Amino acid sequence: SAAANSCGVAVQCLRRAFQVHVQNPLSPPGRTTTPRPARGAAVSSLKLCKATTRRSSTILHGIMQMHHTNGSSTFPTVGSRSRLNIPNEEEGLIGEDVPLKLVHPNGVVGGGGGTGNSSPSSPIGRKSPNFEMVKSAKDRSRTFQVFLVLYVIFLAPLLYALFNELTDLPTEGPAIIPMSPSSMGLFGWMVTCLILYASLRVALSYFGWKQNKKTPSQHKEDLLRIARLSTSVGVIGRLANRVVMGDGFMFLAMIFYFTWFFTIIFEVSKSLNITLTADCFFNPFTMFVTSITVTVIAGVLGLHCLFASQDSDLFEYLGFLGLCALFHLALLFGPGNAHVHVHHWYWAWAMTHICVFDSKTSQIAQAMFCGAYIHGVALFGVEKCFYNNAEEDADDGIATS
Repeated sequence: SAAANSCGVAVQCLRRAFQVHVQNPLSPPGRTTTPRPARGAAVSSLKLCKATTRRSSTILHGIMQMHHTNGSSTFPTVGSRSRLNIPNEEEGLIGEDVPLKLVHPNGVVGGGGGTGNSSPSSPIGRKSPNFEMVKSAKDRSRTFQVFLVLYVIFLAPLLYALFNELTDLPTEGPAIIPMSPSSMGLFGWMVTCLILYASLRVALSYFGWKQNKKTPSQHKEDLLRIARLSTSVGVIGRLANRVVMGDGFMFLAMIFYFTWFFTIIFEVSKSLNITLTADCFFNPFTMFVTSITVTVIAGVLGLHCLFASQDSDLFEYLGFLGLCALFHLALLFGPGNAHVHVHHWYWAWAMTHICVFDSKTSQIAQAMFCGAYIHGVALFGVEKCFYNNAEEDADDGIATS
């Protein structure tokens, strides 16, 4: 143990002082002579012995505290003078309480001057690496609990509408909204995207929340891409016509609500590293959240297929879904290696195109997907999904979406 080594050093110092004294005895009392150089060495050795012995108890206390904190059955070893820094005539001031550093296998754990020193560099009161790992795991567990509560609240309106329409299914299901877009509806949808884009950037910059920094050219490029993507949602996803329906203003208000709610959830969960990449299978948080999300989306798709079957549109609707699925599968499993990162803006944007029915479930689901899509493109940009390697993904921006 470190204390035993320290005591051994003390004994060696005593032996050294005794040998020096025998070889060069001190002058008798009353005799005034100039001390020889060896006498100074003996005095220095005695002082060093005293300091080393006094510090051994402090080191032993620090080791016991580390053992209690780590919960380990073994003590850190101190095997040589290079591991236990003992001052000598060439280093430090002999006779003063020079700090002794105790080195943990993972690095320097303690050191400091004075008995009972509880400074950050002292072995007393110093938190071990294992303690920090346990604390980090507990913090992530609490963060996930908060995230889970917020996520359930976020999904609650959709789950409520889905349950009501499944339990009270009408004989004739809701019809598919016509594809021919309304110019006023498309204008209202585009203005909504611009307002949310600007307000999110300003608000999150004020609060210091997570977002990518953008140059003016990046802002312009992203706005140009958002115009194309949002036009696709407005036409193919029938969102432009949904805006001009009876509860169109309520639908736009839901988009605002879900966008800001998703922003809060994303900020809370940033330490959980929930990402749709090849490494997601090793992240229990990602797998749990993904399983819930996929289950909810499957329920929405199942209800939409039921609606389509009631209006004899099942073949057309399934054909559209099948074409989209085959295209993405061909990209994922086709020839050529690529690192895949499905950003949340993309999967949310893709899901908005399937919510095309005049029903409460379809309306709420589309507003929810629009909120996640706008959050992604506004704060992180229209990021690509295929990279040459994982390093390029990390360098291209914040890989947490």
